[in-house]
Amino acid sequence: MRKREAGKIDFGLILFIAILAAIIFFLFRYVPPRVNAMQFKEEMNKFNVDPDYKTRILTEEQVQNMLYEKAQELKLPIEKKQIVVGRTGEDYKIEVSFQIPIDLKITTIYQKYDFKEPRNL
Repeated sequence: MRKREAGKIDFGLILFIAILAAIIFFLFRYVPPRVNAMQFKEEMNKFNVDPDYKTRILTEEQVQNMLYEKAQELKLPIEKKQIVVGRTGEDYKIEVSFQIPIDLKITTIYQKYDFKEPRNL
């Protein structure tokens, strides 16, 4: 067996730490916008499921404004015209398409979303 010299660092360890750091960096950039998008989707779902929203009589414009305010609160890149709201009977028909740019310093990737409510559209 060979004895290791004091102060010598294994190249494999450095490579492992670099890869681990890159994965952690990616997750810190990728996950928060995805969580915000899912919260927005749940907000869309509330208009057809939550009794508090179903008992109110809201116009399509009011629903659009409420969803736009939620998108601004969650810092999502959604413009008001991207939120399409219609009404069929008691249910609201809501469609939103958007993409979130994720800057990874080396490149930019995009998370694309096409949300439809009710989900069976």
